[in-house]
This record gives sequence, C-alpha cells and structure tokens, in this order.
Amino acid sequence: TQDESLFYYESGESVDTFFKPDHQPVFIDEIPLSHYTDEQREVCGNDERCLFDTSETGNEEIGLTTLEGRRGVAEAEATQANNPPGFVDVGDEAIRATIYVQTTYSFRVEDPGDNFTVSVERNPPRNPDDFELESNGSDFKLLWTPREPNSVVFTIAANDSSGAVSEIEPLVRLCACALEKNAECVDANTNSSSTGFILEDCLCGEGWDGRLCD
Repeated sequence: TQDESLFYYESGESVDTFFKPDHQPVFIDEIPLSHYTDEQREVCGNDERCLFDTSETGNEEIGLTTLEGRRGVAEAEATQANNPPGFVDVGDEAIRATIYVQTTYSFRVEDPGDNFTVSVERNPPRNPDDFELESNGSDFKLLWTPREPNSVVFTIAANDSSGAVSEIEPLVRLCACALEKNAECVDANTNSSSTGFILEDCLCGEGWDGRLCD
C-alpha cells in the first residue's frame, strides 16, 4: 500500500502507478537469438546480455554499457589467471666476470602456451654496449665484456603477450685486479651484495700495491 511503501514518488505517481499484477517477467534464457532485430545484433553481435538489455529497454547505449562491462570483466579474469614467464635453470645466482674477458651468464625462460620476449637493461647504460644477448629457443646467454671497474647492474626482463613481466637482477661480482702484474682476485668480504655489484678484493704480487694492484 501507499502507506507501507519505502519509495519516493513524483507528483502524480503512487504505488498504483507501478503495480502491474499481470506482468509476466521475461528471462534471458527463454529468448532465442532469432527474437532480436538485425539492428540489435549489429550493435551486440551474439552477446545475449547486451541483446536482452537493448531489446528490453529500447536503448542501445544501455546494451553497449553491458557489453563493455562484460568485456572488462573477461579481460580482468584473463589477466588474473595469466602467469608471467618463469626463469628456470639459472646456472649461477651471480655474474662472475673478469675485466676485459668475455663472461657468459646462461638462463632459461619458460611460459607454456604463451609467447614472450626477453630484454636486458644495463644500468648505467654504456655506449657502445659491452654486452649482447643470444637466444636459442627458450635458452639465453648474456655475453658481457667489462671494460672498466665501475658498478653495473643488469636487469633481465621476460614479457609475455598479455603484458605479464618477470625480472631478475643477478648479483655482479667483478674481478678488476691487474692480473698481468701477478695479482689475484679473492672474494670480497662485504655485505654490500644488496646493491647488486661487488668489486672483488685483490691480492697483489710482490712489488705492487693499490686497490687493483696497479
């Protein structure tokens, strides 16, 4: 009744305005696709919910809003279900390199059922590059020839076709001691591994001194 209603009514409206005891609801699964017009199908394709909303309201914009919302949900579900590429068979957790000597860092990337690309970013960058990336299917090699004893970090990224990304930043341990002067590299006793770069200590030969025994 009007007294029991919780709704607000415009002037001239009441409960009786909207009371339709003979109304028979229409459910989406009871309507065949052939029920819809060519114009509605042109807007919605075969999306039943878009067709239903367009037909029942007579408003294409409402149908399109339904369609776009469903597409957004589908894309979000696909993104959530997608796993990024994975790094496997990483031979060594650190890149162990000697200055002026080419070093190889091997790794493998897998992403079953999806395509992916792999890229390497050097920080800081160097021109010309002192590294290159070789690939053979899912197997990759980072080839690096360091030319100065400066800090460097490599970020290796694998991106799949859905935009999911995995990254690794291997610790770099560089030996830059003057080996031609009988110096030897020894593992640096340092806690700075969080920086991603360690310049190894040097054991100098007789008659030589300095950080790099030069």
